Amino acid sequence: MHPANQERWRGNPRRTLELLAGVPETLESQFNVIFANMVILLFAWSLTEVGRYEEAVRRLNHGAESAERNALHFFLVRYYNTLGWAYAEVCDFETVSRYNRRALENVHASFRKPVLIYPFSEFRAMSEVNLMENDFDLGEVDEAWHRLMRLEHEVLSSDYDFNRDRWTARMQDLKGTILLTRGDLDGAEAAANQCLEIATKRHYRKYLGRAERLLGQVLAERGVYDPAEAKLTAALTELEAVGNPKQRWITHTELARLYAKMGRPDREREQRQQAARIVQSTADGLRQGGLRDTFLQAVPVRDILDNSGL
Repeated sequence: MHPANQERWRGNPRRTLELLAGVPETLESQFNVIFANMVILLFAWSLTEVGRYEEAVRRLNHGAESAERNALHFFLVRYYNTLGWAYAEVCDFETVSRYNRRALENVHASFRKPVLIYPFSEFRAMSEVNLMENDFDLGEVDEAWHRLMRLEHEVLSSDYDFNRDRWTARMQDLKGTILLTRGDLDGAEAAANQCLEIATKRHYRKYLGRAERLLGQVLAERGVYDPAEAKLTAALTELEAVGNPKQRWITHTELARLYAKMGRPDREREQRQQAARIVQSTADGLRQGGLRDTFLQAVPVRDILDNSGL
């Protein structure tokens, strides 16, 4: 299992799925509940990363039912957090909020047990960052910022050192994005560099791509277009290797905005169409009508499709 987990964190989710093919079912057939839940989570994380969202949700719901039956609160929080992430990838933000809050409620209940303080501190931080991202996606930027500032102060405690880098990279990316929207380019650059430092140290390929993208956005706002193009192109290379659809269409959209500033309509159109193709492919993979409709009606998705010229 360790090699599969390492591949996932280093940005090779397809390899993780290859290594774990059939393993969850085998473990469940042997009534190995603990290891089965560990593998179900890892498998579902990788399914989500490559855009197989409905399959990920099915496995997560199955795992959550098992965790509830067996009072495995350690796993239950992770299931709720991961369900929130999966629904965030398809822009179902109401469902995201529901799962993120359920995760946080379970964390608060488990904090009463001192033996669990370190893993559940990580879970709490993960849940809080999830809620920040959800607030930001819903346009509640001030609420996201207040939550971020509060958490930054609280996590100075050594209680939060367990797997700190896993959620700090994501929080720094969000912090930089908020600062960018507020015009604080120096602050956004500093946050991006913190994310980049963690991603480089830990070989977190997705966060390496996200940090490069944020740095490219900062450069674009400064009017330094050629270096901005290089950063955004490097980000796209990393994110295409990971395979995450949402991060890819976000990056194509940022490249399109850059080319619009550069007065290169042909390249702008090309990038907008690339983003639209990824969005449409994502929609085509959603067989649940309600989820597909929610995705296609989401504001960022509609903007991409409406401006693609396809």
